[in-house]
Amino acid sequence: MALVIRIESIRDFKGKDNIENACKYYISSINASAKEFQHTIRKHWAIENKLH
Repeated sequence: MALVIRIESIRDFKGKDNIENACKYYISSINASAKEFQHTIRKHWAIENKLH
């Protein structure tokens, strides 16, 4: 089974009058709840951001 996950995000840049809206799409073969996907995706990006 394959799932398509759509994440909508809003970023507010501190000190600027700029707000960014974005939609990100992911494909997964894991059957999980929306809350579990959100946690896993946030965890992944936290690791990515620490590497840069």
